[in-house]
Amino acid sequence: MKKIVKGSSALTAVSIGEMLTRFIRTKCIALLLGTSGTGFLAQLLLFFEMLRVWGDLGSRRAVIKQIAEQRFQGKATYQYGEVVKTSFFLAIAASSVVGVLVAVFSPHISRLLYGTPSHYFFIIFFRLFNLSILILLFILIGAFAVRLYRFDAPVADWHSWRQVDTSAVSRTFVKDGFDILRPRFPDLSKGVSLIDNPEGYRFVEFPIYNVAQAGLFKLFNTFTLEEWGRLVTIFSSLVSIVFLYLLVAKYINPRAGLIAAFFFAFVPYSIYYSRTILPDQSMVASLLAGTYFFSNWMDESEKRKAKSEKRKLAEYVFFILALIFTSTALLLKPYALFFSLPLFYLAWYQFGFGFLKKWQLWVFLILAIIPLGLWHEWMAQKEFIQGVPRNDWLFNGNGIRFKGAFFHWIFADRIGRLILGYWGLPFVVLGILRKINKKEGNTL
Repeated sequence: MKKIVKGSSALTAVSIGEMLTRFIRTKCIALLLGTSGTGFLAQLLLFFEMLRVWGDLGSRRAVIKQIAEQRFQGKATYQYGEVVKTSFFLAIAASSVVGVLVAVFSPHISRLLYGTPSHYFFIIFFRLFNLSILILLFILIGAFAVRLYRFDAPVADWHSWRQVDTSAVSRTFVKDGFDILRPRFPDLSKGVSLIDNPEGYRFVEFPIYNVAQAGLFKLFNTFTLEEWGRLVTIFSSLVSIVFLYLLVAKYINPRAGLIAAFFFAFVPYSIYYSRTILPDQSMVASLLAGTYFFSNWMDESEKRKAKSEKRKLAEYVFFILALIFTSTALLLKPYALFFSLPLFYLAWYQFGFGFLKKWQLWVFLILAIIPLGLWHEWMAQKEFIQGVPRNDWLFNGNGIRFKGAFFHWIFADRIGRLILGYWGLPFVVLGILRKINKKEGNTL
């Protein structure tokens, strides 16, 4: 693989030199033919360039096949498959990067060359659509591609024990039926709750994730159960990217939204946990969606006095969507309560401390918590207590909270090393120090 990457890097350097040569050539053509002639020629060249790229991909695949056959490895060998997948992955990643660069810089290049930003037909294409949405689409495509790396690998990576437990519940659904009120897994020991568990109960979060994983596996039966679990998480991460962009674009600007979406999509820590067989990423997606629709509901509530029937309907729809996604996030992971602070902030920002007098907000809070309360009331029955994992450590059972080792573990090891890789720390500091005025659309 290292040789392939090195070879691709060399080809990339050659391609950059070729691009510079073409830039000079295009400038000369512009001087000789003028804008109209150059525009027609550029369309023809771009069309043939697209054909050449696809043909080049096919020829490289044929060459790789011949090399593999000459070495008596054959097309079906693991090495051949890895080489082909790596080659196509690098080609798709390079195409995505080029597409983003074209979308961002093509108007400026066109203005520099020809004095107008709307010369090439692909610039006209970008003008027909929202440029930010197109860039977001490229980010989503790239995010999906990188999350497919080792998609079919066995569940033996970090936190594999928790992933196996989650997938085991889904496998039980496939085998014995969807008894969502009595989730089970093939562990009858007392290692989880310190109580013998002869029924194999597994009561943690409400099994929404497991229903999706097992349901898609039974419905399509195309991939393995574990691969469907990864696909559910990958899809949830893409939903998270979309709603993260919408929130940041709404309260700051679209460019900041794209930057936030980009880092969420391609930070290695985010990539890893966005493909694990765990419900955490689905919780993040639901929470971001709930926050976005709650924000829209707040906006509609402020305009209550001068409102048409359509605006009233929009308010009800936003309220219902915010309620559904927020309660789903709490059911997927109860610690989503800690991430509900933005909802309180939005309510305070909209109404001041008068939000405490808004009965609509109290109704929203109660309705959002009721499903979580009912689930915990159900699992607290004596019949199921052996399937509830011990959780004294959550309440500082080991006495480590708020000590030096605790802060080092959270900020230095988890946030600083694992999540940000150290190099991201300056950006976090700059983000914290950044002040936003009351309009939340212009920075100070």
